[in-house]
Amino acid sequence: AGGARRHWLEVGASRRDIPSLLASAYTVDDARDLAARLGTSVTSAASVLTGWLVAGCAPTSDEIARAAAVGGATRPVPSGAAIDSILSAVPRQRVDRVQAGLLLVALGARSPAVREIRSGVTTLHEYESTPTYRGGS
Repeated sequence: AGGARRHWLEVGASRRDIPSLLASAYTVDDARDLAARLGTSVTSAASVLTGWLVAGCAPTSDEIARAAAVGGATRPVPSGAAIDSILSAVPRQRVDRVQAGLLLVALGARSPAVREIRSGVTTLHEYESTPTYRGGS
């Protein structure tokens, strides 16, 4: 763990974020990939990954980048409460926490995310295949 901690420090991850990152499956390479795809610093990308962990889920850096590209989000991190709100609005749909969060980031707000889930879209990938998909950059 000492080596991993050092790697996070070397790329500029916040000392506040490092304990969460170390306890997760995320690696420095995930943060580097996300930073490149979002056009931001590795420090900021590490903060985005931590934000997802705080919200109670851990999508891949690819999924986060794709959702951000669709929604144009500069900080593509949903709150745990917002995800909970979506999940409580669609109790009969089979959507998991990660995908609800990704759809929230991609669509930018709770209402369109709930609407898509109620129409049967339960993953970011499925949304990317719908006629309403605006396309990412």
